[in-house]
Amino acid sequence: MPDRPASQLQCRAPIRHTSSGSSAPCEAVAGQRYDFMFTEEDRARGVPQHEIELARQTGRSEDDRWHLRCDGSRFWASGLLGRHNDLSGQLLGYVKVVRDRTDLRMRMEALQSRSTRWSANSSGATPRS
Repeated sequence: MPDRPASQLQCRAPIRHTSSGSSAPCEAVAGQRYDFMFTEEDRARGVPQHEIELARQTGRSEDDRWHLRCDGSRFWASGLLGRHNDLSGQLLGYVKVVRDRTDLRMRMEALQSRSTRWSANSSGATPRS
């Protein structure tokens, strides 16, 4: 699945635009606050604000975490928030690129579960002489 520019953000303003490649229709996202895609837990911990501040200071902020779709369902996202400047270097806003990696996360969790079960089974075995 290709990277999907989910939104272009202005400083302290609602989302203005989504690309045609976005999984969320423009009308569903435009006007929403930037933090709508973060889980309640991440909003409570200030993750959206930290992400914006890091992108403002360094030019980008990357993360892999659970995000919310417009319908409220969760998906595992690999995301990048990039600073968007004008030609003189003045901050215009931010661009968020989100890639749905739920399939990868589920495969990783299944492998971890199998590995844990295998380790538990093998640790109880008695060595053969």
